[in-house]
Amino acid sequence: MDFSRLFNGTATRPCKCADYKDLETRRELNKRGRQTKKIIAWVELIAEDSSGEHKLYRCPACSQLWQRSLDWMRGNSAYAFKVPAIDIATWIGQPFVQPDELFNRVGMIEQYLEKACFEEKAQLCRREGCNERAIKLSVLCALHHMESIGLGNSLPENCTWFRPYEPEDYMLTMRYLKSLPNYSVFHLA
Repeated sequence: MDFSRLFNGTATRPCKCADYKDLETRRELNKRGRQTKKIIAWVELIAEDSSGEHKLYRCPACSQLWQRSLDWMRGNSAYAFKVPAIDIATWIGQPFVQPDELFNRVGMIEQYLEKACFEEKAQLCRREGCNERAIKLSVLCALHHMESIGLGNSLPENCTWFRPYEPEDYMLTMRYLKSLPNYSVFHLA
């Protein structure tokens, strides 16, 4: 064994990637923000996007990639999350989707839906091509009404999506809205 590596600081550190799971909630993201300095300490920086908001790291032991992004809800605090293998040039052009943007969007929608009450009326939605019924106090269906107030299906753009974050998992649908307890379906009398 070459002991000189141990004494000059170049020995490979043990991999800790398995200690960290994918981020699934805002609470987990907040905790990860506090853990990020420790994560960054053992991984190697391999790329940075032109904005400086995103950095790509690689674990020297297992080659797991990590993206460091900034969470604007926490004052642009850094957090790191595991990402799949990607060509560096591709990543520089389109970093991975940021979990904080998805969680923030879901949080705003959930907050609105807690107080919203959707009651269909006889008229159809005025959005061209839509066959859903409009809701009371609007000329639009519930989905298009949500879009009109900025809570629709505008998902992050210019990013690379990956599991466990897939666009279809974050799309608001009429089926979902109609399943809410505060949604009343119009019935012909």
